[in-house]
Amino acid sequence: MLDLLQQSGRRRPNADERGDFTSLESGDHLDQPTFHARYTAAPEDVKAELIGGVVYMSAALRRPHGRSSGLLLHWLVAYEGETPGVEVYDNTTTILGEDSEPQPDACLIIQPECGGQMRVTEDDYLRGAPELVCEVASSTESYDLHSKKRDYERAGVREYLVIALRQQLLQEFARPETRRQLFDELLQTELFTRRARELGLDREPEYVAARQAVEDSLLASRFQARELAKIQPTDVDLEAFYKLGESLYRQPETLTVRSEELQPDEQAAAVLDGIQSADDFRQWQRKRRGEPAPDEGVSPPETLVRGQPDPRLGNADALFALDAGTWTKEPHEHDGRRFLVLLEGKTPARTPPLDEIRDRVRADYVARKREELSRRLADELMQRYRVKLERWDGGVKRDGVQTAGEEG
Repeated sequence: MLDLLQQSGRRRPNADERGDFTSLESGDHLDQPTFHARYTAAPEDVKAELIGGVVYMSAALRRPHGRSSGLLLHWLVAYEGETPGVEVYDNTTTILGEDSEPQPDACLIIQPECGGQMRVTEDDYLRGAPELVCEVASSTESYDLHSKKRDYERAGVREYLVIALRQQLLQEFARPETRRQLFDELLQTELFTRRARELGLDREPEYVAARQAVEDSLLASRFQARELAKIQPTDVDLEAFYKLGESLYRQPETLTVRSEELQPDEQAAAVLDGIQSADDFRQWQRKRRGEPAPDEGVSPPETLVRGQPDPRLGNADALFALDAGTWTKEPHEHDGRRFLVLLEGKTPARTPPLDEIRDRVRADYVARKREELSRRLADELMQRYRVKLERWDGGVKRDGVQTAGEEG
């Protein structure tokens, strides 16, 4: 659960995923792959959702929404702490299907290994239907209660909870077949458990050991969560932490470029003769790729980071000498491949101020303090229970632990 509290929200795209955000607008009609490519290019403070193939951009959130979301998440995290096999996610991109990629305020899933229907993609996004989805609706009420509800139902979400702030109403939606399925599962579990106890399976050594392991893990997690909840950084704490690690938050210089690979027998000079402007380059690239006109959507540009090799272009530091709106006059070569590159824009290196990245700094601070507190607690408890670790063959002989019993 502690890892979960540190990883909520939309995952930040890496340099290879970013593109041009200007082409994502509210009301656009897009499929999920196109939306996803453009959304991963968006700045971190932008929130958008694809509902029924239509893009919705979120407005600023007022106090009642933030308060309701906080209480909702607290309720779900408390449930997770008492229920092995489930996970809670806060404001996390969820890929439902070919025309749907919402970002629910909160959701709860059953872990795949425990029979859940949600999966995690290779690039660490959620794919599939959560078992429970929760939304706090105010300005979004018009689609949270209608088109988004239809998307969730179609994808197989079992329970959908909406806090409608304007109506001051809590609405719960569940399909009749879902309720029957849940009832059947609960009934089967009860019947199977009863028969297992009659057969004495609950007294078998393997079962007793597994049950004890689950209880120990749950108790340890609850103790750790109680102690770590005491970490509440002040503004002074965050400012001091930010200043000490300011270099860690420095953002390197980046370029947005369009690159096109030349064929082995293609003459670069012949291509360059027909390119007299940046628009010529874009038009040439669109024609080669068979893409539509600019107002109908085109592939977003790539982002290059100074000092970081690009998968296609390799070491691209030489491209940082270009000015915006210019292109390479000689092919850029990498791994036996040749590219023409147009520089669309350049962003200088900068260190964002604390106010701009306060949430990130706070998460880093809490993570650091949790790690320190966990180590200190372990050391204190080893002294409390007089635990002794014996060295053996260059390692720690953990089965040689000695304890003196619990103290009051």
